[in-house]
Amino acid sequence: MIRRRLLRGAASNLAGKVAAVAASFLLTPFLVHALGADGYGLWVLVGSAFAYGALLDLGIGGAVVKYVAEHLARGETAGANAIVATAQRLFLLLGVLVAAVGFAAAPVVPRLFDVPDALRPVVAPLVVLTALNIGATIALLPTAVVLQGLQRYDLYNLVGVAGTVASAAGMALAVLAGGGLVGMACVALLVTAATRWAYLRLVRRTAPALRFGGRHASRSAARRLLMFGTASLAYRLGSRLSSRSDEFVIAAFLPVAAVAPYAVARKLSEAAQLVADQFLKVLVPLASELDAVGDRERLRVLYLDGSRLTLGIVVPAAVLLMRFGAVALTAWVGPDYADAAGLVTLLSLACLIETSQWAAGAVLEGMARQRLLAATYLGSGVLNVGLSILLVRPLGLAGVAWGTLIAAAIASLGVILPHAVRTLGIAPETVVRDVWLPGLLPALPMSFALAAVESVLAPPAAPAPVAATLAPVSPAIAAAASAAGLLAYAAAYLAMPGARAERRAVVRLVRVMRGARRRSHAAAGPPPAGERPSGRAAYGNPPADG
Repeated sequence: MIRRRLLRGAASNLAGKVAAVAASFLLTPFLVHALGADGYGLWVLVGSAFAYGALLDLGIGGAVVKYVAEHLARGETAGANAIVATAQRLFLLLGVLVAAVGFAAAPVVPRLFDVPDALRPVVAPLVVLTALNIGATIALLPTAVVLQGLQRYDLYNLVGVAGTVASAAGMALAVLAGGGLVGMACVALLVTAATRWAYLRLVRRTAPALRFGGRHASRSAARRLLMFGTASLAYRLGSRLSSRSDEFVIAAFLPVAAVAPYAVARKLSEAAQLVADQFLKVLVPLASELDAVGDRERLRVLYLDGSRLTLGIVVPAAVLLMRFGAVALTAWVGPDYADAAGLVTLLSLACLIETSQWAAGAVLEGMARQRLLAATYLGSGVLNVGLSILLVRPLGLAGVAWGTLIAAAIASLGVILPHAVRTLGIAPETVVRDVWLPGLLPALPMSFALAAVESVLAPPAAPAPVAATLAPVSPAIAAAASAAGLLAYAAAYLAMPGARAERRAVVRLVRVMRGARRRSHAAAGPPPAGERPSGRAAYGNPPADG
């Protein structure tokens, strides 16, 4: 049951994220060339500021997801109403404060970075519009997080996809119409308001018993939200320091134009991480439910399955990006950014290491056991910033990427992994057998398949195997090798002893597809006389006169 709900919710999130990522990837090369390196670098800084501004919800959003799922699992509608109504009051107050701070900071921000003179007049309006967007996002956040607490990811992602597509299309039209960065920020604000209104309508239809009205708010609910949110905030702040500070460090020590290649490399390296994030959203409310009823055994299963599936997504993606990073960058944003392939390799490794412990973090958060986790992520973020500042001068952009990789390895493998295993009471050999071996070992046959396809389609002109392996290839050869490599990884992954659940899921899927095919043939009825039948009878035995 838990595995089915995990896969169903993750599949819904995955479908939504695929559409969102596709829209983002299509928009990025357009913006890079339309805005130029300076303009796109400034827009990346706006996005990073938005990511930090979202932290000003004080972690209450994650608390709402946990407690709504927990109360409804126990049938406590009054408790869920108290959480929702109290969160709405707190979010409205926080949203207004954020907008006010943004207005006050607008005149100061243009002096902090090396922005070209042509772009300086738009910085202050960008700060104001971004502050309004952050304030609106926080003030209306309960409508979105309640849907997650209800585990209605289908509805949540439906609105999210529509909002992403509308935002991408609106931003492209704003740039084409000459609105530039300010026009894009206006579009983002309008889309935020529209999506939050849609979430509210869906919550009222899906759970009419839930009330956002202030009369249900209580001080005890506020204390619970703030206590849980404090640890969640530290956790998310550390994550933001690791993933969203690099651009600010670069802008502080190098020209703003240097942000563009780093941001493009980071976005490419995080592609698989965005997909794996969909499992994280499903795990938190599921873990809250299981912890509420004291089911430790299924919590362990949730951790093992979630960790293994996450590795099954990010490991093959990291292998492909490390091999074909230059090809992907050239095809995506143009040859001018192919030199950022080295950054893609370092950042892909950092994403792989960090993401490997996302399932652990989600389960611990659902159990409200995330204090050490929060302190670890916060320390990792501070270390990341410190190393980036230390290395940016001697190593340039690569030094910033190395800072991210080192900090991620220390936090994820040195602290979070052993802490999760101890907390859940799982034997280390079980984690190795059911998580790490199925996730990592299939990368070997995948690498052999990549090399084999490349050697057949693009044999080296001289006997230099290492050089041939690292030489750039055409997009067509890279695509063919990637397909063969992914098939090799999938086959080896499903053959591993620890991937029993995935094998059973594949078998069930094949059976469902066969049953659907049989039903469709039965509904169609027998073919008319004289017509050639379909299926094996049509192709298995040729006619005698053939």
